Amino acid sequence: MDILEVRIRNTIAATREAATIISVQRTEAVTVREVETALCERLGLDQIADILDRDVDTAAVVAALEGFDFARLRPEKLDELRFDESIIPEGVPILLTEAEVKLKGEIWVVH
Repeated sequence: MDILEVRIRNTIAATREAATIISVQRTEAVTVREVETALCERLGLDQIADILDRDVDTAAVVAALEGFDFARLRPEKLDELRFDESIIPEGVPILLTEAEVKLKGEIWVVH
């Protein structure tokens, strides 16, 4: 097993365990994905894979996220808009696949 594989396994284990610990500490469900997003913000990473350059463990993850506002990662859904026809003009060369995009506190779901 090479060093990258070890770091990947350790990082996955650390974020999973940290999510469980933080959930218990705060009495609110915190997901692994939220832990990863929070780590990126706190550590100034572009993506969670960038953490593989560092040796991380569960304690370090929990400590780094102390006081983090996880609630802001869960925006409130205020309304839902549905259109019978596409709002994209004909002839526009784009490919839409089902996706959920978070942008500036808004969630856009494309079906």
